[in-house]
Amino acid sequence: MVDSVYIDRVMLNLDGGSRMKRKVSVSVAVLLVWTGIAAGCNPSFSQKRVELHILAASSLTEAVKELETVYEASQPEIDIVVSYASSGKLKQQIEQGAPADVFLSAGEKEVKELERKGLVNPAERADLLRNELVLIIPEEGRQPVKKFENLADSPVDKLALGLPETVPAGRYAMEALRGTDQWNDLRSRVVYGGNVRQVLSHVAAGNADAGLVYRTDLSASRSVKVADVVPPDTYPPIRYPAAVIEGSDHPKQARSFYRWLKGKKAQSIFKKHGFKGAAASE
Repeated sequence: MVDSVYIDRVMLNLDGGSRMKRKVSVSVAVLLVWTGIAAGCNPSFSQKRVELHILAASSLTEAVKELETVYEASQPEIDIVVSYASSGKLKQQIEQGAPADVFLSAGEKEVKELERKGLVNPAERADLLRNELVLIIPEEGRQPVKKFENLADSPVDKLALGLPETVPAGRYAMEALRGTDQWNDLRSRVVYGGNVRQVLSHVAAGNADAGLVYRTDLSASRSVKVADVVPPDTYPPIRYPAAVIEGSDHPKQARSFYRWLKGKKAQSIFKKHGFKGAAASE
């Protein structure tokens, strides 16, 4: 209203150049004052969004992307920043001081090692999800193997696994092969991937005849299919722990996100992507 009054006056006084300049200047000054008052009253003008750094195992990619969207919609002051890699690589990043507030691991070993080093508080760490191993082969072409127990005797020339030192899926796969007395016969045929999605890519591209991945990874590629489910008694239970990192720059927000991950909404999203709840009955 004030601006329109000044504009009308300016238009009626076209012969008074200096008066016009003064009135425009006053109008701009009033606008700036009002903007400053609004910024002081509205936190969205002045409050910077909190960047929450989440380190997530590669096998969680699709689920965490959806979780990120849902959480930011309900918490507009939070900006979720996610780094994906193998759980072992993410553990190393945390140890080296990379920005990290919450760690979502595909293996318990990595989180336990961080606990021993004081980088995770056991009171802020919980098993979040479960998964299972499957034997995959290319969608097209010959089927080199039908049963996991027959892998060693099959015509599979290259078997893709995650690197056991840093990829929990590779560790579980090696345990399963040892548990069925096939590791010694197959180890010379193994092609390693730096994370479980690289294993999937090896098989999808035809660079490996078969591979061992999590069941949930199948949604990331239409170029592979399940040949067999790996017997669960041949490897340790696959649990995904979540943990708040000690020394987080935003401990309050990290704890809130950690608690939300254990709630119904987040769990329903995980289940939508094929994961099972942490409890054996889920």
